[in-house]
Amino acid sequence: MNEQVIVSKMNEYLHISTKELCAWLGKMLPRVTDEWWQACVIDNLSVSQREFAEEKGYSSLEDLDLAALLRVADKSWYDMRSFAYLPTRDRQCVRDMVKVRNNWAHIGGAISDKDIVLRDLDSILAFLENVIVTNKYTQDIYSFRSEVESAGFSVPMDEAPVVSASEMIQTPSDEIKEKDRVYLTGDPNTKGMVFSVDEVEGIKKYEVFVDGEIKTFYAGQIQKIDSAPTYQWVDLATLQTNLTAYESFFNIFLNILLTASLGNDSNVFINALVILFSRCSPSLSVPFAA
Repeated sequence: MNEQVIVSKMNEYLHISTKELCAWLGKMLPRVTDEWWQACVIDNLSVSQREFAEEKGYSSLEDLDLAALLRVADKSWYDMRSFAYLPTRDRQCVRDMVKVRNNWAHIGGAISDKDIVLRDLDSILAFLENVIVTNKYTQDIYSFRSEVESAGFSVPMDEAPVVSASEMIQTPSDEIKEKDRVYLTGDPNTKGMVFSVDEVEGIKKYEVFVDGEIKTFYAGQIQKIDSAPTYQWVDLATLQTNLTAYESFFNIFLNILLTASLGNDSNVFINALVILFSRCSPSLSVPFAA
């Protein structure tokens, strides 16, 4: 089966699910409270979804995408159970739809394994039949599921040329992730730690703990701190020489302290320091104290 046909059909079912869920919530949520838009919708959206909705001036369920509608349904489930029979297994159908939506909203160059496609079709069917309580799409979904199950997947276009490992695009090592230490681009002395990473309209958004509070920054406003330690490797002979030098340094320093404490003479202490520095750095020229 052509992959483009599968992608197109799955997106069609997701669009159907969006419309049906929007209509279902439109009947259910007003029964929760008169202030349902704020209490059940806005307050239940994620931070990024809420900011986007407020920025766009959303005021109806039709404005929301499937991800937002599914979140509203899940978060409002117990509120709606006060007047409707909504078993926990049906709520699981909503949560399964979140996974389905994510699978097809972030699809790569190749579609998922056949078993995953079949599982997603089962999840969509269960959602429509158990939550939305409609069977008008059942026959079509079953028919398409049978086609997927019995057919192999084919590539819809010429295969991409083979690319050598050296030519492959790698994920940049400086990509900022959660728990990374960062500094402000405009103030490198101000540092913090990334609390969460999100994306709004294709732009990376970061919640950063800095100056004792969590602040919001966007791509370009912060830079990752390279926390990888750097080492200077030396051979064994050099290491042994350096260790001997450090040992001699500390022995001399202890002798200085002992001499100064026994003689209680500042000149003795100063002269001993001069000797110490002269031995550590022969090029250092410092006159002895009188």
